[in-house]
Amino acid sequence: MTRLCRIFCLISVAQPLGQASERFDYHSIRKQSMVASQGIYEGELHLRTEGKARPQEMRGYGAGWRGDSHLLWDGVVEESNAVEFDVSEAGRYALAMQWTLAPDYGVFEVKLNGKVVEPQLDLYSPRVKLANLRDLGEITMKAGAQRLVIKLIGGNPKAQKFQGKGYLYGLDYLELTDLSPKSEKPEEIKSTVEALFNLDEARLMMKQYCFRCHGVKKVKGKVNLEALVKRADFLKHIEITQHAAEMMAKVEMPPEDEMQPTKIERAKLAHFFDDLVGEYLQSNMELEPVVMRRLNRYEYNNAVRDLLQLRGDIYPLPEKV
Repeated sequence: MTRLCRIFCLISVAQPLGQASERFDYHSIRKQSMVASQGIYEGELHLRTEGKARPQEMRGYGAGWRGDSHLLWDGVVEESNAVEFDVSEAGRYALAMQWTLAPDYGVFEVKLNGKVVEPQLDLYSPRVKLANLRDLGEITMKAGAQRLVIKLIGGNPKAQKFQGKGYLYGLDYLELTDLSPKSEKPEEIKSTVEALFNLDEARLMMKQYCFRCHGVKKVKGKVNLEALVKRADFLKHIEITQHAAEMMAKVEMPPEDEMQPTKIERAKLAHFFDDLVGEYLQSNMELEPVVMRRLNRYEYNNAVRDLLQLRGDIYPLPEKV
């Protein structure tokens, strides 16, 4: 009985010791998916993956990896792995990718939405470390899902094969920088336009965008804005001022092949011209006084009959005349 108890105890103790002695599976570390922030898409958090791609803990290899982990994949030559990420707005973006280097990492071709962005990416290094950030230039993207296909095309002659048959890659993160110009909000434009905008500022802006075609040296359409030096000049030649206001408001001037003002600059100039037109109208439009005229008997008879829907006249015929 005592011998059986000893055997049972040895078995009970040996089981957890055996489990504890197993190598910790870093490849099984998974984190909850999160939303990318500030254009950073972490490989193990923000990329939708498939197949053998999985997060790997990297604290055992030193500091530097975002979140102390990266996305790991292994395969044989000619195999591919696809990952996806989303962009909320269509536009032009600068793309950079942060990879990991290691002794058993391969050579890859990387495509984004079907276009090759890395024809031959060699991730071999005699020791595990972060690669230099790879700047892949500017790329136009549509809003929605973006698909990265990472294809294993070979291995560095110095690299050792993973499990004797293939190679791996490690992707820490990719970084997107939106290069599209941001349009000003309507309230921002309005507040800026309503700020003080004097004649000198307006003429400086006209010199930049208008005088080349409507100045002293060149007068297109018989419009010479450069000759209008004082505010009184704009009021005196109100037809030119009104025409300029309309052209700026309709975005018909400057022509498409000329340098264009920003939305705020255009709104400021249009507001400047409109203000001059309003000033002119206020001081020059004189309304004629309205004279109230009495109805004669005939008109009064017809008005009352129509108003009250009467069949007959209220005045006999001689009195109407």
